Amino acid sequence: ELISSFAIATEPGVAPLWREPVMIWEASDSYLYARVDRAGRVIAGGGDAEVVEAAARDRLIPDRTARIARDLSDLTGHEVNPRDRWAATFGSSPDGLPAIGRARPSERVWLASGFGGNGISFAALAAELLTEELAGTPDPDLALFDPYRFQPR
Repeated sequence: ELISSFAIATEPGVAPLWREPVMIWEASDSYLYARVDRAGRVIAGGGDAEVVEAAARDRLIPDRTARIARDLSDLTGHEVNPRDRWAATFGSSPDGLPAIGRARPSERVWLASGFGGNGISFAALAAELLTEELAGTPDPDLALFDPYRFQPR
């Protein structure tokens, strides 16, 4: 499934809007995430839309990113003024989980893809799971992300 998502970034030096250097993930509909980069910019996103044609998606940028800024302002109690706004289209698997594991039939090729809108979180998880697998201490949870789980057995 292809979905488009929207994001904003503030001027450098604005952060922190909250006390600790953590990523915020508000799991509402539409979800909202926010994090801070090393330059002190707040980067926030969400507002997914089932639009994949680039021109149609890009026409939604002003409205969707204004909503992200407003929702983050409401959540943190600080006014959020975006400097940059953008959108991207991403793919998601039927169960929303990424594909992490050995590529068939190769013994030396591994996959970590299909992160969907959760790339920040799933990339860290993929790194942890693959590191353990390659070190010889496999995590049983790796089976949940089998790249071939949707193929008939």
